[in-house]
Amino acid sequence: METVRRWTGREARALRLALRMSVRGFAEHLGVNPAAVSNWEKRGVATRMRYETQQMLDVDLARSPIEVKQRFAQTLKATMTASSSGSPAPANGSGPAMQDLGARSRERTAAILTALGGQQPDDLVYTPPADVQRLVADFLASTARVYLVTGPPGCGKTSFTRHLASQAPGVDVQLLTADSWTEDVDLAREILRYGSLPAGGDPLLTLEDESQSLSGPLLVVIDSPQSRAVVDAVCRQLDGTLRQVLSGNLKFLVVLRTPPDVELAPYPVLSAAVMPGQNHGAGPSLPLDRWDAGTARDVWNAQRHESEPPFDALPAKIRNLARLPLYMSLIRAAKSTEPLGQANAYRLVEFCVASILRAAGLNVERTTADLTALARRQLASAWPHHLLPPIQDDPPGNLGDPTMSSIARLVRPGPFGGLIFHHDVIREYLFARWLAQLIESHGRSIVTIELLNDLAARTSTSGDLRGVLEFLLQGLDATSPELLAAVAQSPSVSITETLPLMLDLTGDAPAFATAEVLRVCASRCLHDNGLPLARALLHTSAAATALGAEYPRWMLRVLRRFGPAVWSDIVACVEARLPIAAIHDFVRLAQLDTVEDAVFIARHFYVFLATDDGSSQELKALLAHPDWRARAALAEGIRAGRAIPRHTMISIMESLAADRDYKVRAAVAEAVGRSATPGAEHLLAILLDDRNWHVRERLLQGLAARIGDNDSAADLVIRAQGAWRNGPRNVRVAAQRLLLKSGRRPIQDEDSSRSALFGLLREIRTGALRLPTNVQSALEVAQIGQDHGRRVGRLSQR
Repeated sequence: METVRRWTGREARALRLALRMSVRGFAEHLGVNPAAVSNWEKRGVATRMRYETQQMLDVDLARSPIEVKQRFAQTLKATMTASSSGSPAPANGSGPAMQDLGARSRERTAAILTALGGQQPDDLVYTPPADVQRLVADFLASTARVYLVTGPPGCGKTSFTRHLASQAPGVDVQLLTADSWTEDVDLAREILRYGSLPAGGDPLLTLEDESQSLSGPLLVVIDSPQSRAVVDAVCRQLDGTLRQVLSGNLKFLVVLRTPPDVELAPYPVLSAAVMPGQNHGAGPSLPLDRWDAGTARDVWNAQRHESEPPFDALPAKIRNLARLPLYMSLIRAAKSTEPLGQANAYRLVEFCVASILRAAGLNVERTTADLTALARRQLASAWPHHLLPPIQDDPPGNLGDPTMSSIARLVRPGPFGGLIFHHDVIREYLFARWLAQLIESHGRSIVTIELLNDLAARTSTSGDLRGVLEFLLQGLDATSPELLAAVAQSPSVSITETLPLMLDLTGDAPAFATAEVLRVCASRCLHDNGLPLARALLHTSAAATALGAEYPRWMLRVLRRFGPAVWSDIVACVEARLPIAAIHDFVRLAQLDTVEDAVFIARHFYVFLATDDGSSQELKALLAHPDWRARAALAEGIRAGRAIPRHTMISIMESLAADRDYKVRAAVAEAVGRSATPGAEHLLAILLDDRNWHVRERLLQGLAARIGDNDSAADLVIRAQGAWRNGPRNVRVAAQRLLLKSGRRPIQDEDSSRSALFGLLREIRTGALRLPTNVQSALEVAQIGQDHGRRVGRLSQR
């Protein structure tokens, strides 16, 4: 019988492989934590196991079938042979040693980047996001395993991944292009295939074994899966991979096109593994978007040719469109920046495509028709509709060599033959152009309504079709605005999808949105399912003009109809579009004696009462409101408010800090804690000594969230530490967090101190919290001291 003199991680791994179990399965089999098994194997022969663990493994090996014992002996022998020769052991325990998955991926990625460098038609040098190297370095150093990048089409997501693959030091990268993946994709198999490794009967188990052999971090980039169904399949498999493959060296960078946004809640492990963004809230790790005007100006002027005008000399609408990197690239490729009239994205791409084809010496009309047929074939599966005419099987005409002419800016040879578009946006424009012609041929008919309703309904699950709809609506608005106006007023058009998207996707001042159309929309949005339409109207600048003096009254009706769901939309509308007189009308028409209107006005008093000196009847009514929710909403307004006069803010906080209801005092306590307003320091001492512990806890939470040192508050906590030790545990933990974040010694209370320290270190290691280096080092030293104390305590008990 095979016996083991001393069990280490090497022998434990050999037994796991002999049993044909994953790390998680082996851990469940033994009744231990999966992280323990992963650590055993990672440390190898350096692992020192307790005698109880070694006895458990002895028993498990002794009870195993003969074939398991034989595989164990073979695997262990191969591992020891490989170790003595200085080469890594193969993942399956047999056969010759091979390069690990990271090294193989590095070689293939280098070859891909070299090939892509020869195919790139654009001379616009990529400009990465600010401080991107630090952001990625923080991710690689954290315990987070997924970095989520989102953004609209054309903002540079794919360019970002290639830049990262070529610039990231000390990390191997896989570039998985997911635009051709289907719902039955096997993520583990794709990762192994990239490294030219056999997947075996269980690709996930093979990936788990290979990841244990990684000598350094491997970043797997999953770039832009297309449909919602494929995105869901990738998320589901990634969630399962993170559950089973526990190696910290295997990390993922997922790139998703938005909108529509992706909800990660159904995938709890994936959601928990995502690196928090810079605002430390839920959402993507790095949201990419259009450049701001300053960045676009710098990029254009730094790379423009002598024949091209400075950025500020471009027409205003072209400057706005050029903030999207793809559109700037197309403008440069068109070799012309002449004014395009009432330019929108559709007109810009139309002009650039025609200019590029003309520069290539091709017949613009014929070549556009060929490329349109190609776009239809590629998008046929995304939108199968019985009203669309069948696609002809004729291949595209003679386009020449796409790599040798300016047409390479539109199409390029695909990896499996044929042509693919240089960017999805070009394909979506061509499909929308053909669809606009089809809809114009049907005119004001039920076919037009059905096509638009069906296409709009599918945009929630397909970024491609959303892009098609955006180009389609902009094209029709440019050529047939009266047709869109008729559609907008049709009783058959969807007010939950089609009509809101018509307003959202056609720009600031669409031609179809006449005063009559907007008045009809304002009436229809007050129905039960009219929330999307109401929100779209609040973001339409022409709606205020169309409704005139009735606009404030209509906004109040929307507010009362849909409540908090439209709060942010109404506030954005007021801040961006409403004149002072209309704002006063809105407040005058509001019924402050009702809790709904009062809570909304109080929560956003910095918008509606911005010029208030604190003596107005409206503010006095809110401070004395009989419902505590209205008074507490004023505290929420202080937290979110901007440009509130200092004396007004202090007056409100003093009134709320003396409120009879502890819930109001708790709300203002957090606002006081977060605020750095001069003159409010006396409120800290008052609220820290409040008779209600919940008020004190909220103040501590606010102080802990404040940027910078909290020395004054820390001193107050230290002076009253006798009282804090007698408080509820959650309040004691909040006080300890504040002291530790300020670099101060904690209160002499081991239980709350240990909990606060553990929480802070966990947030630091996941990237959710950043503290000064000296404070962070002190926390790590404190943890070492606590761990040592617990070990000594356990030994003394024995």
